[in-house]
Amino acid sequence: MLSKGAVMTHTDGRPEVLDTPAESRLVVRDGGAEAELVYRRRADRLILVHTGVPDELGGRGIGGLLVRAAISKAVDEGLVVVPWCPFAATWLRTHPDEAATVAVDWTPAPDDLGSADDRLDEMESESFPASDSHSDWAGPA
Repeated sequence: MLSKGAVMTHTDGRPEVLDTPAESRLVVRDGGAEAELVYRRRADRLILVHTGVPDELGGRGIGGLLVRAAISKAVDEGLVVVPWCPFAATWLRTHPDEAATVAVDWTPAPDDLGSADDRLDEMESESFPASDSHSDWAGPA
């Protein structure tokens, strides 16, 4: 599902997700349009910051494809997912079977996203056991 360096297409015709770690983005490019999930990696955390899907790619499940790719990345790299992006958080809550495949830290995003980098730096300096899911979520709200 997750490619590095090349865009591929699934056998069912869905576009492949490209991981661009230098830009901290998961990207889907299709027909000249580009969707993205912006992330930050801090310590053992994969913080999902923003998901953007342009209108021309809307209604095709591209946002969910991006969140699934983030889950795959987190599992492959032994990371805890922190869904600060409202879309990603909602998607994880409405797909509990897929959310259960990864540790999720439901700590809310800072009210002032301008201070998000400060909070990320603070998180990086904290010590979190890799096995601590920080998840007290019991199912969809």
